[in-house]
Amino acid sequence: AKKQVDERVAQYFDFLQKNNIEKKDISAANLRTQPEYDYLKTGESVLKGYRAVRQVQVTLRQLDKLNELLDGALKSGL
Repeated sequence: AKKQVDERVAQYFDFLQKNNIEKKDISAANLRTQPEYDYLKTGESVLKGYRAVRQVQVTLRQLDKLNELLDGALKSGL
């Protein structure tokens, strides 16, 4: 999960830089992982896997680029 998140964030950072967003306007929080469970009818919980979460913050100075940058985030898998 961590590797996937790192790859997607790196891909989005590349996209942002190609769209003239300066490095000083891009930041990412520490990676957070958490277990995910399936809950059975018996009341038992079974570990399904782990979810990795990393928050990305972009300071946008040209509001007309908002939709393009959001589309880029979705295409990157964020």
